[in-house]
Amino acid sequence: MVREYKRYDEYKDSGIEWLGEIPKTWILSKVKYEYNFFTGFTPSSGDDSYYDIDGYNWLNISDIKNKYVYKANSKISHKAIRDYRPRISKKNSLVFSFKLSIGKTAILKNNIYTNEALATFEKNKKNNIRYLYYIAPIFIPKNAKENIYGAKILNQRLINDALLLKPPKQEQQKIATFLGYKTAEIDEIINKKESLIDSLEKYKKSVITEAVTNGKLGDKYLNEDGELVDEIEMKDSGIEWIGEIPKRWDKIKFKYLFSYQKGNSPNEYLDKVNGVPYLSMDYLRGNNDEITYVRNDPNMIKVENNQILLLWDGSNSGEFIKSKKGLLSSTMSVITDIKIDKDFSFYYFKASEKYLKDQTIGMGIPHVDSKILKNIYFTVPNKNLQQKIASFLDQKTSEIDFLIEKTKKSTEKYKEYKKSLIFEAVTGKIDLRDYELEGGEEIVEHNNSRETKREEFSEVN
Repeated sequence: MVREYKRYDEYKDSGIEWLGEIPKTWILSKVKYEYNFFTGFTPSSGDDSYYDIDGYNWLNISDIKNKYVYKANSKISHKAIRDYRPRISKKNSLVFSFKLSIGKTAILKNNIYTNEALATFEKNKKNNIRYLYYIAPIFIPKNAKENIYGAKILNQRLINDALLLKPPKQEQQKIATFLGYKTAEIDEIINKKESLIDSLEKYKKSVITEAVTNGKLGDKYLNEDGELVDEIEMKDSGIEWIGEIPKRWDKIKFKYLFSYQKGNSPNEYLDKVNGVPYLSMDYLRGNNDEITYVRNDPNMIKVENNQILLLWDGSNSGEFIKSKKGLLSSTMSVITDIKIDKDFSFYYFKASEKYLKDQTIGMGIPHVDSKILKNIYFTVPNKNLQQKIASFLDQKTSEIDFLIEKTKKSTEKYKEYKKSLIFEAVTGKIDLRDYELEGGEEIVEHNNSRETKREEFSEVN
């Protein structure tokens, strides 16, 4: 897709293996010769007087989610400004994260203070700051070093000594304008696909909830004989998030239908040959790069494939997932002593996730409230209907999951194309000097305005 654009007539060897050849007129230069930058500050976390919800915007790495940043989620007080005398990052400067999430980059749309993990690059007459937005995440992290734990680190000296590939300023402007236009088009496609994925996920949840609480399969209801009919007699469940349920269904608390057992922390980590998989959520979601192996001690809880697990601690506590064979982690519980159909139970648990998540407790790390869990009501039809509902949901959710997975794969292709296009443009693999956007400068201005409006809308959301 990228190769639809022409190449430069003449290239030279960059002397850098990963970069390869560069256009003959481009040069490699260190950051310190091209830009001035400064870092932010972090007030003492033990002094609450340095923080004020009505204070000054104070940008953290977690606030960088889009190309443009308008405000921060955290605020600092006038006292913090007075005591630390920090330098403010001005509108249209570029911020770059050099600790933890190295390489997150954004352009500021307002004056703002930043924390110590962010470097602010100021505009200058030598270079185009919007061009830096595209090259900084590619080039500067290449100069990072590894600490004793294998994590990548950058500091001010390493940033200053990092190499940047520098075209003439007019070409920088051309490349930045081209990428601003093209990546906005790609992002619009990605946003629509991600919106579709979100809609499909919500649709799946509603299908599950209607089936396990109302016996509704598609546009029909299951009667007591297992027949699909247009209507059935309903009654008030007395449960706010459920509403009405079929008249002949029972209402039974969790503690009378199930038990649960929490996992433990391992005593020893081992390699793949000698250990047993320690079940993290990343691994259970299919990320096989995150497998940890531990010793199978008597205190560890062993689970088999397709048991029902509950994430007990953490930001997503209250989530249910099917198990793989391995040892239960200390942040999870396994549902045991299941007295109704297991598959129906799992779907009901998925329907109750939002309610359980909304009831988590804990000031620091949230966790499931055991009292809430034990007293969650299950709406229970007869055994035959449980199995029919589970069978319907197996097929229906499989169809929806297929569409979700297909859309995710398509989304990833567009994300990879975007990365490839940026890389090809900023490393001179394509020649954009004569590239004219259809509609000329009016289209450029319209697109920049559209991109800005979209970022503003995203910030509001």
